[in-house]
Amino acid sequence: MIAAACLQLALAASAAGFDYSSYRATKADVRTLEQGLSEALKMESELFPQGIGGVDIVLYDSRHVWLWSRSQRSLPKIGGFKGYTVYKVEHSGVVDARNMHGCRGSVSPLAEVALGRENVAEHVFECSPQSPWAVYHAKRSIYSDRDGYLTTITHEFGHQYLEQHGWNTPVVKRMWPEVRRLDHPKPYSVMGEAFATWCELRAARKLHPAFFAKLKADSSGPNRDPHVLGQKVALKFLDPSR
Repeated sequence: MIAAACLQLALAASAAGFDYSSYRATKADVRTLEQGLSEALKMESELFPQGIGGVDIVLYDSRHVWLWSRSQRSLPKIGGFKGYTVYKVEHSGVVDARNMHGCRGSVSPLAEVALGRENVAEHVFECSPQSPWAVYHAKRSIYSDRDGYLTTITHEFGHQYLEQHGWNTPVVKRMWPEVRRLDHPKPYSVMGEAFATWCELRAARKLHPAFFAKLKADSSGPNRDPHVLGQKVALKFLDPSR
């Protein structure tokens, strides 16, 4: 019901001409990101046995930047969530609308300036609020609903975990020969997508089975795209027996 309602709102906003660059995140947007964080932590022992507490998360809109961190930062605190301190600062930059509908394993220049370089961790990823995300992905991909946003947060933790610890993870050691056999010019990109998508699939299967079915069937994108190839590899190794 919630996902359907979000999608209907997204379609209506899109039809009316959604202004990504002036969007202000709602309390629901913040709660949705925190739910995604909570779900990743719920899967931590299964997917990330060495922990993901060293990874920070950034969210920003047209006026503010939020930071979730387990490290102390010299920033205004607004609360806490599952061991993370939540910080929030204003920014004076102009939001690039292209950054308002996805997650990325880095911090945008706007957010970095607002937070201060000294407060940006080595391992961090950034997500847009879920509402503009839903508008953008409506009619474009399976990620238009809330479950897609939630599982993407686990996906992004997968990328960060691979950088920190993942090459010693048994499933990565099993996947790597398969990735090499694909003879892709960027095998490490394919490996990154394979492991992150494996994490996402496992989380979706346990927590969002309806979205898992969509995710498992989705093969959109160019055949040699690292995301597409990574998903094919992830599906082969979805169960521990592989």
